[in-house]
Amino acid sequence: MGTVHILPAASPGTTPGCHLLVQQTPDITEHHTREGKVYCAVVLDVCSRRVVGWSIDSSPTAALVTNALGMAIDSRRPPPGTIIHSDHGVQFGSWAFTCRAKDSGLVPSMGSIGDCYDIAVIESFWSRMQVELLDRQRWRTRLELVNAIFEYLEIVHTTASDGTPPPWVGSRP
Repeated sequence: MGTVHILPAASPGTTPGCHLLVQQTPDITEHHTREGKVYCAVVLDVCSRRVVGWSIDSSPTAALVTNALGMAIDSRRPPPGTIIHSDHGVQFGSWAFTCRAKDSGLVPSMGSIGDCYDIAVIESFWSRMQVELLDRQRWRTRLELVNAIFEYLEIVHTTASDGTPPPWVGSRP
């Protein structure tokens, strides 16, 4: 049986008072341009519901998700034992991603196959990004879309420095 890691209530890099076992969740989305597809991987802090790491590329490789994880680790310095929970995408089971997580003290975790509820927080984020950005126009070039995604992730989701949830988060009990 696996080991369960319970985090302190106010660990560095987490939201004070957050008692969730899973602290970060990564995922990938793809979107089309006239030049071809663009893939975006993000790591979402489950407590603050903010993007803490991201990466963009023209193919969905292990490097894509490992780079996003690296950004999350460098920006948040999660405490040892923090669980990073993903779906069963081949990139998240890759040697590079798993080693990067473990070398940083994170505990990689994957949900059950076909269960959309265990990563619902990040799926909600993608849905909102789809409505607010991706489906608003037809993208001609990859660069055009990459710039728009960069602006969306770095400006829209980092403007509130007072700890309030980003605008796409509804009220929580």
